[in-house]
Amino acid sequence: GGEFPNFQDMTKFSPSAIGGVELEEAIFSRGGLYLQNVTICNVNGYKGEDTDNSDKYGGAICIKGNSTGFRTSTIDNCHIHHCATYSGSAVYFNCEQNKGTFIKGSEDCKVIISNSIIENCYSSNEFGGTIRTSGSAKSNLYLTNTTVRNNFSNGAGGALYWNGAGNSDTKCFIDGCTFEGNIAGDMGGALMLETSFEFTGNTSYVKNNKVVRSSGTIDNLPIGIGGGIIIPSYTGESIGAKDLYEFDYTLSQNLIVSGNSAPVGGGGVAFAFAWFDVSSADEVEDINLNIKLAGATISENETTGNGAGIYVWNNTSEYPDKNKGKIDIQIHLNDGELTKNEAGGNGAGIYTYNANISTSADGHSEALNIEKNVSGGNGGGIYVDGGNEIVLSKTTFIGNSAVNGGAIYMPSGTLSITDPQIKSNTASANGGAIYVKGSVEFVGQATLSDNSADGNGGVAYVDDGSIDIQYCETTIQNNTAVNGGAFYVSGGDIITGEGLISENIASLDGGAFYLNGGKVSVGKMTMRKNEAVNGGAIA
Repeated sequence: GGEFPNFQDMTKFSPSAIGGVELEEAIFSRGGLYLQNVTICNVNGYKGEDTDNSDKYGGAICIKGNSTGFRTSTIDNCHIHHCATYSGSAVYFNCEQNKGTFIKGSEDCKVIISNSIIENCYSSNEFGGTIRTSGSAKSNLYLTNTTVRNNFSNGAGGALYWNGAGNSDTKCFIDGCTFEGNIAGDMGGALMLETSFEFTGNTSYVKNNKVVRSSGTIDNLPIGIGGGIIIPSYTGESIGAKDLYEFDYTLSQNLIVSGNSAPVGGGGVAFAFAWFDVSSADEVEDINLNIKLAGATISENETTGNGAGIYVWNNTSEYPDKNKGKIDIQIHLNDGELTKNEAGGNGAGIYTYNANISTSADGHSEALNIEKNVSGGNGGGIYVDGGNEIVLSKTTFIGNSAVNGGAIYMPSGTLSITDPQIKSNTASANGGAIYVKGSVEFVGQATLSDNSADGNGGVAYVDDGSIDIQYCETTIQNNTAVNGGAFYVSGGDIITGEGLISENIASLDGGAFYLNGGKVSVGKMTMRKNEAVNGGAIA
């Protein structure tokens, strides 16, 4: 890649714009492959090793776009290892020269990396990446059946830094790949995905990657986040004017993120938004950001900060000069697994800052499982900071733990859950499963059992709000606390519908319900075998 001090091997190759190049079973050592003004490039069986190009781009392969139209580059069945460079230590694509020639949606404009192994490479740049696209890439990127492991980026994207053009013009497709043991200094231990992406086809694994630094910022984003994946605000080529911009970030069933770590937040996955480059868009109306958990497994990730599984950080309101339109962020938790993540701070499963949580717009939800997440702070499963609404459907919370709100912690706002299973969650203080300063509503059919708090509210601790279960057939059973074996409500009411409340225990007052102000309206609930020193059922 680039100008090497040693030209004993082919280090620069620039065919004419109308032609292409095909290489098979080529071996380059202490050098690299530099391709410029290439329309079509096919590299097969390439073995790149021991290259050192520390002040340039593309340690093993560097491909630059063509002013007359970059079309297709294919890297197949290659093994690239022990390469060092400034950015893109293994593979670097610069498609900036292709501006204006890209045909939206065209299958002819693509970069393909398949059936390859890339390992033990080093990038020294702030935005390094073992595989790096640059210049707001005007080509789709396809990664298929490729392993990227044990690489290091001094900045962001230990395995891949994907920088596409805008929100929908280009996309990164990842199919059946493994990203393992990669390290980034600042963010995105494995992947930095700046624009549209899709995990498709066979399952891809992002595992045992990490971020090491824990202080400072890059482009106003916090350093120390996204041990597995970082999805940052788009700051590439300006995205135009007079449009309603939709950025959809989907973590699909084709993705497993496990065993990753980051010191500040997002041991598994981090979404961080500061400002969007709309400098040429004087009449931008809105930017909508939709984050979707749609079948992915996020498990056994760690952070000493917040959000071991998923971390969402929205600081866009601080940059009105950059973000000219309204920016709305919605987190849709529909299907998938958030399990066994551990946070030293808040929200081991998911932590959000200035964003709301709901199911998708059509309400579709099949099986969201939030289980055995552990927080050293509050909200073992979910912590919402700065948002005002959580709306969930068909969600299971089992075995999560925290100081307050073993499953859910919400400092203010409204929590609404349809058809939940909330079992065996624990809090060392208040709210064995739920801690909300606001209101809680259960709808449909709910099972709330075997939750416990060392303080008050075995199932839920609600401050300055009410609990409404009048439209829910509910089983509330075997929950324990000091006051309010099931529910502790301060400054509000409890309204019940049909169901069973039994065998809940408070060591002091209110075996089932404890109210500090407010009243209880009991519908067709059956209440039996609840125990307390005062008020076996209600105090």
